[in-house]
Amino acid sequence: NKINNKQNEYANELARIYTNLGVCFNRPVYLGGNYEKAIEYFEMAIKVKPDFRKAEENIVAVYLNRQNEGDNKKAYESCIPLWDSSDKKEPLLFEIFLISIRRYKSLQEAIEYYEKSEEAASLIVGNEQLLNTMGSLYLEAFEFDKAEKMLDSALMLSPDSPDSNFLKANILLGRSQKKYSIPSDFDMIPSFKEYNDI
Repeated sequence: NKINNKQNEYANELARIYTNLGVCFNRPVYLGGNYEKAIEYFEMAIKVKPDFRKAEENIVAVYLNRQNEGDNKKAYESCIPLWDSSDKKEPLLFEIFLISIRRYKSLQEAIEYYEKSEEAASLIVGNEQLLNTMGSLYLEAFEFDKAEKMLDSALMLSPDSPDSNFLKANILLGRSQKKYSIPSDFDMIPSFKEYNDI
């Protein structure tokens, strides 16, 4: 009540508390989450501190995680003004923007946006999560060499990362299946012209 009665005085603390609560709920129900509750907390943060961008970014993340009908469009349309008005130095916002382009527009448009972005090169350096995201997008587009380059950089940062190692294994397997498998109607187990990636 002390804080509630003096919300202007404690706006920064309240915004941070509400945002942290929202983050706790931004997960599926089976993991104890509640997307609607997450949005409610993020909106409470914005209400006490209207210029609190982190809460707005987190609402976009809820849309991407929740995947209700229309959420990809909401994420994309919410992300455009956030990115355009930002200083273009936030890797997480850039990642959310790329994912929203992928989900609402297309895989190719997300990759093109990344490749044409002046900020991308500086944002991706030293950011394992963004490297993994771009590796995933390149893998989905069957651009195995570009995907592998991203994951090699991610693994230089964190060699024991389960996410990066799993993604690198998928890239190697995908490339083998696409480039080196020998089609056969008789073999239950596929044969390959080359087994290096396997």
